[in-house]
Amino acid sequence: MSRQTATTPEPMRSLKQERDRFVALAFTAADILMELDENRIISFVAGATTGLLGREQDRLIGLSLDELVAEDDRRMITAVLDRPGVAGRFEAVMVRLLNPLATVTRRAIVSGYRLPDLGGHYFLALSLPKYMVATDVATEARDVETGLISARSFAQIAKHRQQEAHDIGAAYEMTLLHLERFGLLRQQLDRSLTDEFMANLTSLLRANSVVGDSAARLDQDTYSVIHGADTDIAKLRDQVGRLARSVDPKGDVLGFRMATMPLDGAELGSTDVARAISFVADQLKDRKLSGRINSLRRQHNEMVDDTAKRIAEYRGIIRRRDFRVALQPIVDLGSRQVEHYEALLRLKRADESPFEVITFAEQAGFIEEFDLAICRMVIDKIKRAEQRGTVLRLAVNLSARSIESESFIVGFNKLLASLGPMRDRLMFEVTETARIDDLARANAFLQDLRKAGHKVCLDDFGSGSASFQYLRALKVDLVKIDGSYVRNALKTDDDRKFLRAIIQLCNGLGIITVGEMIENEATANFLRSNGVQYGQGYLFGRPSVDIADFHDQPPA
Repeated sequence: MSRQTATTPEPMRSLKQERDRFVALAFTAADILMELDENRIISFVAGATTGLLGREQDRLIGLSLDELVAEDDRRMITAVLDRPGVAGRFEAVMVRLLNPLATVTRRAIVSGYRLPDLGGHYFLALSLPKYMVATDVATEARDVETGLISARSFAQIAKHRQQEAHDIGAAYEMTLLHLERFGLLRQQLDRSLTDEFMANLTSLLRANSVVGDSAARLDQDTYSVIHGADTDIAKLRDQVGRLARSVDPKGDVLGFRMATMPLDGAELGSTDVARAISFVADQLKDRKLSGRINSLRRQHNEMVDDTAKRIAEYRGIIRRRDFRVALQPIVDLGSRQVEHYEALLRLKRADESPFEVITFAEQAGFIEEFDLAICRMVIDKIKRAEQRGTVLRLAVNLSARSIESESFIVGFNKLLASLGPMRDRLMFEVTETARIDDLARANAFLQDLRKAGHKVCLDDFGSGSASFQYLRALKVDLVKIDGSYVRNALKTDDDRKFLRAIIQLCNGLGIITVGEMIENEATANFLRSNGVQYGQGYLFGRPSVDIADFHDQPPA
């Protein structure tokens, strides 16, 4: 080696030293350096290829980049490499690398240039992520069909991107995309065509998002992309338009709307602001997204500020326990004895509707905190009653949002453990105000509750479109029939038939039924004669914060 160096001409040695210096500097920010030709075939590679890719450097020469990237990420990385056009720098994106020596895929950040002066070659830097990317969130954070971030987890990613932008001095924006009549198009076209469209759209949105993994699916046809402020939105709009024409050439079915707004807030690190952004994005998806963007920006900022203040206000109520639990009896329709009580949220401020507060908490992503706070208060009531020698059985509502959250379940189980042998005195009603996405997972959670001694009730049965789907997928002890059917049972023949059908179905499944909104003896007798075991309503007692209102007992 020394003799070769001695005979090497000085200019050659200087050139080699300069090249080695540049390579060394590049490795301070990357784990692998790679050059691809115009066909994206590897012509040069250096770095930790064995550890990340499971192959020596010389065995990678001649391979396509696609052979190193997980299949689900190939469309996206192709869209990224194509995005600059003839030449230029492309933003860093995250991909999963294939490694034949590893049992799990590794994630890497890919960035680089394409230089026309060097034959249109691509020069890439691959590095392990040094900060959180969206893929680090829990599995529940993903939309099943597209793999994009789910609406439920969008606030978490928005919060991180806000903080990241603040830390690195970047400017991020959020673009909303809404597809129009895509459901109708799905019915008209071969599934393979619409699947191809969805795959291409997903890749395009990811390719334009921060780190290639900051795009979310807010609902069936609405998407949100967090991207740099310098992203060419006009070009993105054109690309979406071309995709739309690929499945609807005449443009007489599929349409779309887009709007872009800043991703900011007064407290960049605030969870409340991130939740507010997620909530506002959900609200704006149903509005006219095209047209006067400046007006939409102002509206967006005002809504984020107002929503963040509202979230902070409600979280303060939870923290201070500035609310009460009212009880309403549920009685045996035969004996008229109290079977148990339902615990209902009552705010100390009379101008606040409990239903509106709970609905907002579900939509804005902090219902878990309300559910835990109410459970804690109810458990305290059960324990105080036990100290007086009284057995108090209470039922608490749980949101579908909560039972699908891992963080909620951890805190919830710790709370329940404090009941010890009194677990059978606490029941749970699963509400349908928010849809359950993963029924199998929800059912596993409910069965764990039942095994621990808690009875489970499916609340407001018949009020939502998924009621029968829930009854089939979730094994429960009781079903509470929605009050609208009970109230109308004596008014119309159709309501009577529907109510009887629900009762017969539940009885056939061995499930106890509870009738809501019973206000008179005629309704109570009708329900009992048709097989309903329990009843709840003003006939038996209005909700009260004092259990002594129902019988001669000291307050719980």
